[in-house]
Amino acid sequence: MEKEKFPVCICLQGHTTGFHISIDEKKYDGDEEFLETSTFAIDAVKNGYAALAIEQRGMGERTTLQDRRGRAPTYGCMYTAMTALMLGRTLIAPRKLIVSVGGIDPIFPLSGTKEVYSVIEKIYQKEGAAENCRLIVFPDKPHYFDKERVFPAINKFRGEQA
Repeated sequence: MEKEKFPVCICLQGHTTGFHISIDEKKYDGDEEFLETSTFAIDAVKNGYAALAIEQRGMGERTTLQDRRGRAPTYGCMYTAMTALMLGRTLIAPRKLIVSVGGIDPIFPLSGTKEVYSVIEKIYQKEGAAENCRLIVFPDKPHYFDKERVFPAINKFRGEQA
């Protein structure tokens, strides 16, 4: 009997106290505010995915408190993200990519996201995989993961290319 295969969703928690939020676990005071909207791994499993919840560098319990010169970055993730970008460790193409952004996101404004996404589109086109990337805009949302709309969009995107 062949085992059923599931697509994998890599759940990167972001600006919370850690990946434990993805698996619906309260670990620290104040975690309750994230549990309603940020249980990424649980939501992925409910939508038919195998979920890998990891603590990424610069986030949660792996927050970078200082850069090498002892200065505190503006955001805990800034130094780590800039280092990864400079080392070229962010290339995803030609694999499938969905970029979702809130139309009223104060951290990643829509205009800047669209500008960067146009660069991503060119990379995907060069890789011969233009159909593998999508930008999804939620006009009424701030910096927020909208699980009620993102997972249906992912499922539709996957179905179009199955």
